[in-house]
Amino acid sequence: MRGLLPIVLLVLLAFALPALAMPPAPLATLIAPDAAQGDEAGRAIAAAGRRVLVGAPSGNPDGVVNRGSAWVHRLEADGSWAPEVRLLDPAGATNHEFGSSVAMDGRGDGTMVAVVGALRKPVGAVAGAGGASIFRFDGKAWVHEASLAAGDPAANAEFGRSVAVRGDTAVVGAWKAGFGQAGAVYVFRRGANGAWSQAQKLVAPAAGSGDALGTALAMDATGERIVAGAWGRDAAATNSGAAIVWKRSATGTYAFEAELVGGDAIANDECGRGVAIDGDLLALGSWPFFGNGVGKAYAFRLASGVWQEEAKFVAPDGATDDYFGFSVAVARGDDASGIGDRIACGAWADDIGATTNQGSVWLFERSNAKSGAPAWQATAQLVADDGEGSDYFGFSLAWLCDMLAIGARFDDTNGTLTTGSARIWWAADRNGSGTPDACAGEGLPAADLDGDGRVNAADLAILLGAWGSDGAADLDGDGAVGATDLGILLGAWSR
Repeated sequence: MRGLLPIVLLVLLAFALPALAMPPAPLATLIAPDAAQGDEAGRAIAAAGRRVLVGAPSGNPDGVVNRGSAWVHRLEADGSWAPEVRLLDPAGATNHEFGSSVAMDGRGDGTMVAVVGALRKPVGAVAGAGGASIFRFDGKAWVHEASLAAGDPAANAEFGRSVAVRGDTAVVGAWKAGFGQAGAVYVFRRGANGAWSQAQKLVAPAAGSGDALGTALAMDATGERIVAGAWGRDAAATNSGAAIVWKRSATGTYAFEAELVGGDAIANDECGRGVAIDGDLLALGSWPFFGNGVGKAYAFRLASGVWQEEAKFVAPDGATDDYFGFSVAVARGDDASGIGDRIACGAWADDIGATTNQGSVWLFERSNAKSGAPAWQATAQLVADDGEGSDYFGFSLAWLCDMLAIGARFDDTNGTLTTGSARIWWAADRNGSGTPDACAGEGLPAADLDGDGRVNAADLAILLGAWGSDGAADLDGDGAVGATDLGILLGAWSR
């Protein structure tokens, strides 16, 4: 499909691919209020609780070169997006690259937590050891809660290359730690007193030089499993790469569960550049930097306690140096059989027509095939309608229910070069309503107060119980639950 204009591409896809009730559509472009040249906003992205967190590690906040920052953008009750707060490491300094990685968890009330990595931050005199910061939303404001560092900091380990968080457990990857850059993953927990401390250090079984464990990280919604990419691991062949899965035991510690690699992986495939997990579904991206760069991805399903490869994904228009699979995102559907499961794969160096490295994102969905058995199918390719050369659209990905947050690391915004941005796309339609749907209290509408994916009597009871007070039931943000909030809830009833 190379050489065609984006609009022609989308028209052809509408006929060639299984379609949603309505086609995917861009909803918003998120730009930091202080966006400046070279910020690279969108190098990392995360989403939760009606919020998107965008890392800009090359930014110069307050004039400090490459100090880096991360902006929280909030989805309002009317469907618009607004910048909420700029997160900074209080101890941030030159070249720390705060915002190299980001992660979020929560529903938008006082349980919201974010982790931001700063992979070049020193620890004392240890240069490049890396660090990470924990932020918590207390219902009214974001506050810096803790600074994290490895218990055994090492020079240039780049602790903070990847991060993940679920509840009171945060995980940080240091892909260059250990002998020969084998890599390591550190687990931190928040105690009853609110203090964070290191609980475990995870390494790959038979760790090898150059494994680069911790290149990418993901946790499932319950925090039961941790997945780490190790692109340099010789699992199937030299640098075939792999993903390592750990499962939480009854004692709360994590133990090795599986090593996953694509069934057709060969030397220099570098599986593990991207990883994502949601329940029993795991996505593994293969981005062969040292190979031909086309890229691919795999879906693994957990069945009877065993992870099994279910599908392999390639871009229908794949070509050399597209880097498809560098970023992956997964969203489990409502159907127990897996129908409606979705995986997004970014190809940040995809050439769109004659536009080099503009980037694109491919969507795949598991649906009923003609035989009646569930099968994965490509459903759409997302291409920015204002895309330009070297935007790197698709460099990072995060699902927020039926919406997909997409990082465009080198996007030029408002006439300023390489500020970077995040794009919000409506990329799924679970019930054919033609609008983004709510799920688990994270998407539209905000009125799903109990997080069960529906707005009903239970949510009404919560709102009435909070009448006159502030908090999650204050849907219009005016500081008190009242008639306007009731109207918002009733307008979203049963959606």
